[in-house]
Amino acid sequence: MYANLTSLDDFETPKSSTPRQIAVLKNFLESEESYLDALNLAVQYNKALAANLNSSQPVISQEEICCIFSNIQVLYRHHKEFLEVLRMAEASDWNMLQVAQAFRNLSEAVLPEYAAFLNNYKDALEATRKAAQNSTQFAQLTRRMKLRTKDPQQQQQQTTTLEDLLHKPVARVQRHVAIIKACLIVSISLSGHFIRFSRLCRTSWIVFRQMIRAIRSSRMLNS
Repeated sequence: MYANLTSLDDFETPKSSTPRQIAVLKNFLESEESYLDALNLAVQYNKALAANLNSSQPVISQEEICCIFSNIQVLYRHHKEFLEVLRMAEASDWNMLQVAQAFRNLSEAVLPEYAAFLNNYKDALEATRKAAQNSTQFAQLTRRMKLRTKDPQQQQQQTTTLEDLLHKPVARVQRHVAIIKACLIVSISLSGHFIRFSRLCRTSWIVFRQMIRAIRSSRMLNS
């Protein structure tokens, strides 16, 4: 994904981020936090259902669990590490070297994982729907899944469904296209290492756009 970036030495000494860049990155950080919360919720249900396999009446089978949750835990682990680096970059007044390296490390780690998840996406949805038809308990568990709230004054906790959670990684690919395009726009007129950063963004944007076309051609987004 970030093939044009061979080392941090390719960048000049970092300059202060502009207000527009900071706004873009802060917005992305907040969305990444929400995405990680959603992945974490899926991971917790995955673990709970797997632990339930040892009971006399498992909610669903091991095969169904593997199909439904696929490699969610791997995606969660990589994005958790990515978020930690983004927070460090924020603490350093959005050091663009850290940001670029974070995106590069994430892309190298998760692109194959997203490919595997997307290839399994339709099967996961079908397995979820069949499991809900065959198990009233599973249907009830996955119909109103409680998301973590960040606002302590929020009276009503947000809920989601398992199908909505499974769509989060599909939507996240599109979110990466948006953030890369935004970074490209706010960096395009700048010089030095920011020009190299914009070239990096162009390469990344092309890769994610190709992935979205692949998703649409297989009708995953309309399932």
